[in-house]
Amino acid sequence: MHAWRVPGVPDVGAFLFKHVHSLHHGAKNPTAFSGIAMHPVEAVAYLSYALFPVVFFTAHPVAFLYIKTSLIVAAMLGHAGFEYPAAASFPHYV
Repeated sequence: MHAWRVPGVPDVGAFLFKHVHSLHHGAKNPTAFSGIAMHPVEAVAYLSYALFPVVFFTAHPVAFLYIKTSLIVAAMLGHAGFEYPAAASFPHYV
């Protein structure tokens, strides 16, 4: 949900950033909870990844809960301000 900047391709990412993902970047001092601060459209898109194993591979429904929890924890770790165990944290502070 960031700008794509690919010549000749409509920049859907810039549109989504302006209207959806910018809420996530609104935190002045990011914390772990900033990782799960999402626009409802973004939350549905992000957490729907947990449905893929259940819908397409007939995984047990408990797999949905496990993957959803993993997605939330990963988002929080990625915004916690530490480089380990999530390496994506520092760019969010810059």
